[in-house]
Amino acid sequence: MRMNPGSERLQGRKKGVQETVNMSATPKEENSSSSDVEVTNAELGLAENHFSFPEGHFGLSTVEELEMAIDHCKQIILEAQEMSDRRKSLVRKLVNLRLKLQEVKEVPETLPEDIHMVLGHYLEKKQVDRPKAKRFCEKCGGNIWGVLTAWYECQQCSYSCHVKCLVFLNRVCASVKVKENPSFITNICPEVGLSVQNYRCTECRTLILHPNFSGMSCFGNTFNTEANYAEPRLCDYNGLYYCTLCHWNCMAVIPARVLHNWDFEPQKVSRSSKEFLQLMKRKAVLNVQAINPMLFSYVEELVLVKVK
Repeated sequence: MRMNPGSERLQGRKKGVQETVNMSATPKEENSSSSDVEVTNAELGLAENHFSFPEGHFGLSTVEELEMAIDHCKQIILEAQEMSDRRKSLVRKLVNLRLKLQEVKEVPETLPEDIHMVLGHYLEKKQVDRPKAKRFCEKCGGNIWGVLTAWYECQQCSYSCHVKCLVFLNRVCASVKVKENPSFITNICPEVGLSVQNYRCTECRTLILHPNFSGMSCFGNTFNTEANYAEPRLCDYNGLYYCTLCHWNCMAVIPARVLHNWDFEPQKVSRSSKEFLQLMKRKAVLNVQAINPMLFSYVEELVLVKVK
């Protein structure tokens, strides 16, 4: 039975990808260079910058392309020499491909009309209602009067902002950081100093000065100084300084203080750190035995849950 032209083209593309992979699967010599050991996307039938091309670059959907690349990568791993650098590189590549596939599957193909995606935020438009508590815009710091106007709220990290502030957002969604690097800072408040930050807020790059400087104000009000400087506020989680718009003196338990001192006293953190810690709250990413094994000698509760 003759296949239709579309199926023939699809099979031809798959065959071409397979031939590329088979050619790349040729065993390497032990004294091969690092460039030979490193596995490129082209060897797996993908473009070097896969996500810069439109969907269906090979006549398939993005999900199908990644699934094909994963299958080919598995085949090359089986053919590669055991314990070789190339095989280790292939395994790392396989893990990255699977993470990319999971990320693509989690993102909906089409977003509803009332949801805007900005810097990883899935911002849903909230209609006028009577809020249970005061709500502030995390961009300008002004009040969000839910009784009078609509606003946007992120479905992932609960970031809130005015409709007018939607196009001015500069904070990446905490869920993106969790996906890219799901790990905690294990040093207690690794402060670097204002001079390293060029006396600017880590997030919005506003000029910041010493707290004793006169003319400070909060939540977007006009400053009384000609240079419009803001008060620096230290985030106890990452040791960086923020302005009053990006740091609301929110309180959070710091993982590093728990690991080293068994200290659960909440400390002041920036808004971005607060959102990140909230999303990471139930993720098991800390190995207490590896970071601070002496903690088991001082905390009886940990001895009961220790895995031998």
